[in-house]
Amino acid sequence: MGSNKLKSAAEATKFHEQQAKNHSVVRIGFLSTAKIGVKNAGAIRDAKLSGTGISVDLVGSRSLDKAQKFATDNGILKACGSYQEVIDDPDIDAVYIPLPTTFHKEWVAKAARAKKSILCEKPCSISAAELLEMLTVCRENNVFFMDGVMFMHNNRYQKITQEEHRQRFGREGPSDCTSSFSFPGNEEFFKSNIRVSPKLDPLGCLGDLGYYNIRFALGVFGWTLPNSVSAHINLSKDNVPIDTSTTLFWDTTDKVDEYGLPSVKTATFHCSFRHQFQQWVKISSSTLSQSISDFVLPTNNAASKLAEDKGGKWVTDSNGTSIAVVLNEVEYPTPDRQEVFMWKRFACIVAEKAYETHCFWPAVALANHVIIDAILNSASQNGKKVTVDPENLMDSFWKAQKL
Repeated sequence: MGSNKLKSAAEATKFHEQQAKNHSVVRIGFLSTAKIGVKNAGAIRDAKLSGTGISVDLVGSRSLDKAQKFATDNGILKACGSYQEVIDDPDIDAVYIPLPTTFHKEWVAKAARAKKSILCEKPCSISAAELLEMLTVCRENNVFFMDGVMFMHNNRYQKITQEEHRQRFGREGPSDCTSSFSFPGNEEFFKSNIRVSPKLDPLGCLGDLGYYNIRFALGVFGWTLPNSVSAHINLSKDNVPIDTSTTLFWDTTDKVDEYGLPSVKTATFHCSFRHQFQQWVKISSSTLSQSISDFVLPTNNAASKLAEDKGGKWVTDSNGTSIAVVLNEVEYPTPDRQEVFMWKRFACIVAEKAYETHCFWPAVALANHVIIDAILNSASQNGKKVTVDPENLMDSFWKAQKL
């Protein structure tokens, strides 16, 4: 039930540029002066310049000096010395929360009860059950919740996840999605960065990096949840994931492909704080493969690319046997950066106040977290294949939406 609802809700995510220009200004308050906020403040500024009704009007920090400097550096009107002052400001319509993960539950709930919609950095919570509690508070107070996965709003990803595109891989769509997202942390990173702190971000690389691998795979497979997972995790001395290898399994044995063979679907990913920087993904079937070298952070903001191979062939010559592959590079023009599109969409939904129409966004965040829960469960049992969402949290979410 949960997977089918997510797939149906995804169809309501279509966004047209003109929508962002026909509503009142949505005024954003930032909770924290985190570095990622600089990128988002710039994105909101550019969205506003292109005609979207949105502005950043206030930033709050536990240090007033830091808040004032951040405001000055990023063209924000006002600064204050606490997060609560942002929540209490009657002129703020929505908040951006880039706080450490363990702070999210408290401040999402406070924002929702103050009738502020929320764009929350990932991971959204330390568990799916905790996130469901947060989303329940949002629903009860009629406010909108979205996580900050920027590539969701990129033209390339929007195209890849369309059913028409998926059918290019064959009758049953793609059968495999393999990806990797990593960077090498240095000594200082492992000593003091919040992403390896059990008190601040206990999900480590799984929440910081693997969140993107999971989201990409969900879209590739038509927004259906995997049935099971198998995972291995290397932990830091503080028991925080720093290196993870995972396989997600979709049970499609009741279906067959165009050759009459069982339709098997898997997504395998690696995420790590210990490997050289990489952010690639490959989507495959028996008839087509597509690869992307920059699936999280596009290297060219004007035109995202993917390489496509419609089928290599065996070649035998005097040097032996090899495989000849001809790649066709496809470009997806992007008028604005993906983070700009994210804020345009967020502002449009908040201004419309028709949140029940856009329940895909909180639902897909919850989908990420039920998968993360399963990965942690599998890794704790030495890679044993375990069921995704055994507590039926996705169904609980949909029932609460009365859909």
